[in-house]
Amino acid sequence: MNISLLNTWKNSLKDILCFVVLNSPILNKINVNLIKDMFTIGINRAFFKFNPTIIFWQDIELWHSEKHKLKSSKSIRVCSEKGDPMKRFHHFDLIGSKFKISENPSKLHGRGSTGALAVQFAYAIGCKPIYLIGMDCTIEKNMTDFFGNNLT
Repeated sequence: MNISLLNTWKNSLKDILCFVVLNSPILNKINVNLIKDMFTIGINRAFFKFNPTIIFWQDIELWHSEKHKLKSSKSIRVCSEKGDPMKRFHHFDLIGSKFKISENPSKLHGRGSTGALAVQFAYAIGCKPIYLIGMDCTIEKNMTDFFGNNLT
């Protein structure tokens, strides 16, 4: 896919409710089926819990560990170019090291937190309101994520 394609998504979902689903252990206590028919952006391994509208990631490590699931997913796949070595999906570009709101879904600001990038993306495509689920950064039973420990 061409990175410029994401440019055309700007404000395409104006005022659409969006749930950004992250990977905190709290997801093990939440019934995500309640939002299965809503517009959702699931980051990283959120697809272990449900099929989000968009699966969103930035790191090559996710590709290496989950490429079979990513290739067969029915979700729209959006990632950094680095996270897609086979050039199959929609790409965003990472700009700078500081987070800030982006008006362009193909150019996101900051590094490190995929959740913050997904919120920028949701905002750039016009979603409003945006609800976050599972971004509480807690550790439960020695688990950093709902599926165990994220080593990447």
